[in-house]
Amino acid sequence: MVCLQNRPVCGAMFRQSCFGDYVSMPIGFECHHLLCHYIMCKEVTTFDPVDLEELLFSVGDYWVCFDMKAFSLLTGLRFGDYFHPSSGFATFRERVFPFVPISCSVSVPDLTYVFNNLLYQLSNEDVVRVSLLYMPDQQFLGKYPRKSVTNERMTLVSNLYEYPCGRLIWDFTYKQMRVVFDKIEGHLNPNMLRIDSRHTYTL
Repeated sequence: MVCLQNRPVCGAMFRQSCFGDYVSMPIGFECHHLLCHYIMCKEVTTFDPVDLEELLFSVGDYWVCFDMKAFSLLTGLRFGDYFHPSSGFATFRERVFPFVPISCSVSVPDLTYVFNNLLYQLSNEDVVRVSLLYMPDQQFLGKYPRKSVTNERMTLVSNLYEYPCGRLIWDFTYKQMRVVFDKIEGHLNPNMLRIDSRHTYTL
């Protein structure tokens, strides 16, 4: 992350964090959207009333299970337990987002503004915390401007080296992926008439 290059201590701290390995990834790396769509078209639904938090895909003669364990092995992100917001997030919020009224939620644009303009005012530890908050929204969770930066997330980054980012990103990704089958079911149904249809969805 370019913003950390001028503060070597922050850069070194960030490299020890859960996203440290992603610093070396090539700029502009993206997953091809048509490849993602093709994979999701292979999803198999079991209509099981019990949510096992896993996705099944039919690949050739095999069924492939994609669950939290597979996600962890694939991404290398750290997993762990959530914990309830503590008073720590309040002092962090006061330091980093003093311009946001206490009655309002901190938004993604608020976070982006701090990241792009105010890092020079913060301590090394808070610079890394802001970076840990910023990274998921920009790279993993989708860029939804109205989404808020929750108190839970601000609590989670209080411990720089135990931030369970993998659990956070998996929960978000799974909730998005599990509804894709319903969105593309018509696309996969050979009996449904489609005239100049264009299938779109977000993931």
